Amino acid sequence: MRISCSKAQTISNCGRQYKYRYIDRLTTVLRPFALFFGSVVDKAVSSYVHHHALGQNFDILSAFEESFDAELSQHQIQYPQHWDEDVAREVGRILVTQFPGVWEQSNLVAVIDREGIPIVQRRIIVPLPRNHELEMILDSVVMDTMSGNIAVLDFKTTSQLLSPESPFGYNAFQLTTYQYGADKELADYLGQVSNVGFQEFVKRKPPKTAKGKGPTVESPRFYPRRSDEQVKDMLQTYLHKAEDISQRRFTRPVNGAFNSPCEMCDFARLCVHNDRQGITVRPARRAA
Repeated sequence: MRISCSKAQTISNCGRQYKYRYIDRLTTVLRPFALFFGSVVDKAVSSYVHHHALGQNFDILSAFEESFDAELSQHQIQYPQHWDEDVAREVGRILVTQFPGVWEQSNLVAVIDREGIPIVQRRIIVPLPRNHELEMILDSVVMDTMSGNIAVLDFKTTSQLLSPESPFGYNAFQLTTYQYGADKELADYLGQVSNVGFQEFVKRKPPKTAKGKGPTVESPRFYPRRSDEQVKDMLQTYLHKAEDISQRRFTRPVNGAFNSPCEMCDFARLCVHNDRQGITVRPARRAA
């Protein structure tokens, strides 16, 4: 079977949630703001990185506006408290306007493959043991033009900047997945990647005073290449989750705290009360 990081994370949180999302193809009528905003910023930024690698000019602000409007025409957005369409649009404009300058200072450029196409938003499928497959989308494979190092870079839209002392970047399962995928797919062309990292887009509201910080695009932050042990642990996790899915082990989690993950689940009322209000079925995915 074919598994992904998001599928593994979902079934780790709750088997029932996995069934609703991936087997029954259920989703909420209201699109969560984090998904909406992250999608439109990511699309504009990725397009800029693609054109930058080819030495082409690109109007990132116009691309953001077009993507933002397209998403609004297709979805109802569930904004967080004190946010609305106007605030979201302004924050997005600030972020994508900042990005080109930050990118130029990073000395990074997207790697171009043998066909002359930048490796940006690249969907790949690589083998796992026991006849399983691992699917992922690499935001970008980049080269540091000063050192020549090759890295996988993931774009993250977040509401809070990751602390430099946080161990998250060193252990992030997603980055380990991307390293494994890039090595499997591109090693014969690029060799193994040197490191992995994030670039954060912090979606703070515009400040009311000149002292406020507001939205910021942070410089890319890289972490050492994952060890063989970390990769082995990752593969074992995927194999265990793939077996759970194959055996249809869609059980509810063991929650021992009052503030359980159920409080954040889109399907909580369906799961507990069989209430389908606000839930719809996603259209079937077209074959590639």
